[in-house]
Amino acid sequence: MSNEPQYWPIEFLLVGETDYYPGICLGTDAQDAIKQFLENYSPSMGTIMAIRVLDVGEDGKMIDP
Repeated sequence: MSNEPQYWPIEFLLVGETDYYPGICLGTDAQDAIKQFLENYSPSMGTIMAIRVLDVGEDGKMIDP
């Protein structure tokens, strides 16, 4: 994996909600993308209960679960 930042598709769940919200975040890897997302997240939207990075293949396209 390169140290070049890339966009990672993410989903997050807020407390009291049942559906995940989609998002995208720039990071050097999946963990860095989550870190960047949390650093820029506005708590006024609600409290995050769960966050995940969606699987992407080598070509950057989503992998079907």
